Amino acid sequence: MSLFLLAVEVLVKTTVIAIGALVLARGLTDSPARDRVLLLRIAVCVLVVSPVMMLSEPVIALPWAPPLDSAPSMAPTGAPVLTLSLEPVAKAVISVRLSETPLHIAAVWLFYATGVLAFAAPFGVGVAVLRRWSDDATIIASGPWAACLGALVPSSGTRLAASDRIHSPLSWGLSPGTILLDPQTLRQPHVAESVLAHEFAHITANDWAFKCVSHTARALFWFNPAVWILHRTLEEASEEAADEAAAALIGRREYAHVLLNLTAAPLPVGGLALAGGTSSLHRRILRLANGVPRRSPEIRTGAAVAAAAVSALTLLIGVTEAVVPNPEDRIRPASLPSGGGNPEPFSLPTLAGAPNSAGSQDPATPSSPRHREDGQVRKQVAQAIGGPGGSPDSGRFNVIQGVADQVRREAQVARQNADASRQQAERHASVRLLQKAV
Repeated sequence: MSLFLLAVEVLVKTTVIAIGALVLARGLTDSPARDRVLLLRIAVCVLVVSPVMMLSEPVIALPWAPPLDSAPSMAPTGAPVLTLSLEPVAKAVISVRLSETPLHIAAVWLFYATGVLAFAAPFGVGVAVLRRWSDDATIIASGPWAACLGALVPSSGTRLAASDRIHSPLSWGLSPGTILLDPQTLRQPHVAESVLAHEFAHITANDWAFKCVSHTARALFWFNPAVWILHRTLEEASEEAADEAAAALIGRREYAHVLLNLTAAPLPVGGLALAGGTSSLHRRILRLANGVPRRSPEIRTGAAVAAAAVSALTLLIGVTEAVVPNPEDRIRPASLPSGGGNPEPFSLPTLAGAPNSAGSQDPATPSSPRHREDGQVRKQVAQAIGGPGGSPDSGRFNVIQGVADQVRREAQVARQNADASRQQAERHASVRLLQKAV
């Protein structure tokens, strides 16, 4: 597959998957946020595995015919030749032609790899920084915060610590995970239940793991704005789902009051923070004020099946280059002269009594049907090689036409030799019959 076809296929497929998931999630606005999270997770997981599917053979292939002027050229490539001398083996010499990657293709891949690295590196650095902060943080093993965590989730194994490097409570890591508290929140034990319920909802739902998957999808397809929107929508829906889980434990009013008293803080790169931007907090509080929607298993299942079906169908369909026959392959001479002239004719054995090809007249005279047929063949070959006008753009047509004429003449000679041999055999058979009769 050409680089252009691969780029078009990647852009179209990722856009269809991302926009399809966003449309389905938009239709579930009145459903619980966890239902939308499920749809968006399916989409980002499909995006991450999509490169493997795209590079393999598609199940449903849609042929795409390349332009006619993109036929492969017969000119020799300028790839370097590596010659190795094998002295021990009868002084044999082996030549290997090294393939060369065109400069523009290498530049495109380098540009793409630079973008992937530029968008993947910040998240990796953020996770490394969070790990260092967690190692340097002070473990909270007693007090109201530890007691509240034990009352919410007994024997959970979640690591609770305080760090002066952060500005808002956050959680990160796989279950049982780590919850970090900032100094200001640590001095407010009355919000412990709300904060811990929110962060532990992230841990139990494995939001951090899918956050990593979403960042991977965004880094792989950094050139597609639809993937960026999908990534941001998944983060917002995950926060709303954690809000709903916390509100179900401690009450909607109490939890909304805690959110109102939070100071908007920037979202850390590698973690999941309770407080986000001002617009995010405003939207979450309004959603809690309107009430937490009830869960509808039928709608959730149907939307999940629809998202999986759209993603699977998008990946199964692939664009392939249609196989266009090359007119130059219709006549395959054994070898073509490098100088552009007619090839040297090869000689055929002549039977005794057969007429000489030099002295015989070619039956394809200008007035015969055979000559008219040959003229039509020459015209078709000329159009196939040179274009609709029938005028070839190089001397290859003259070479091929000369080879075809030579093969036709030699076939005629072979036919005449066969006829002469048959007549001679018939004469010998008649002579034998006469001898036996006498």
